[in-house]
Amino acid sequence: MTIQQDGAEELSLLALPQLQRLVMSGGFFRTFGFTKSQWIIFAALLHRGSLTMSQAAAYISSSKEQATRAVAQMVAEGYVAREIDPDNRTHVRISLTEAGLTLAARCRREVLPQLHDRLSASLTEQDQQELCRSLASIIRILDRVV
Repeated sequence: MTIQQDGAEELSLLALPQLQRLVMSGGFFRTFGFTKSQWIIFAALLHRGSLTMSQAAAYISSSKEQATRAVAQMVAEGYVAREIDPDNRTHVRISLTEAGLTLAARCRREVLPQLHDRLSASLTEQDQQELCRSLASIIRILDRVV
């Protein structure tokens, strides 16, 4: 069964805005002084470890110039480091610094409980478990594509 045959393509188009609304509507990113673009890049760095600027731009669905502006403030605040990619000296790679990792731990302590509270207010325990399993599968599969 392909994506087009079982309607998953339409479901994915519906799921993405809902997931974004769930995560972004709480304004969690503002608590840490980030814009939406910076929050997405920050989360991508937590997941991937490092990114090229082209990859960062793809995560925020924008130009490399806009990604560079978003990252510049994160670098200035000491959360992100830039370095030349040793495998391709024409690429700049970004990664979290110790301060960025410390901020990530704070985010987990403060944001995850708020997300959990929002989900548990609306979903049964069984629904929450199913959502977590489903999201883990989606992330695992999309990591092969993105």
